[in-house]
Amino acid sequence: MISLSKVAEVLEATANYVEGIESKKLAEETAIKTKTASELATKLVEVTGEPLDNSLVEKFANLDPAIAQFLEKMAGTVEPVDSLGGADTRTKTASARSNAEDSFLNWVTGP
Repeated sequence: MISLSKVAEVLEATANYVEGIESKKLAEETAIKTKTASELATKLVEVTGEPLDNSLVEKFANLDPAIAQFLEKMAGTVEPVDSLGGADTRTKTASARSNAEDSFLNWVTGP
């Protein structure tokens, strides 16, 4: 006959086995999420040029997958901007302005 202590040992061994499998599965999922979040953070840093805090990268790992895909898509399609604004490098000549004024004056006054 089976004693209750043997049944308890089998149940405890089964629980430990299942817990080990679940913790391994959770660790793998966490590693995948962390890798994906790091890749997304890298793309966002390239696009914005601003460094991201580690706490923000951790939040990326816990995002809804649809939102993470949306952000990744947006970060992947944007080209980084080299500079915003700056001096006008086109040369402006006085002759171009005077030619335009002469043309307008001739149009108004007639030939």
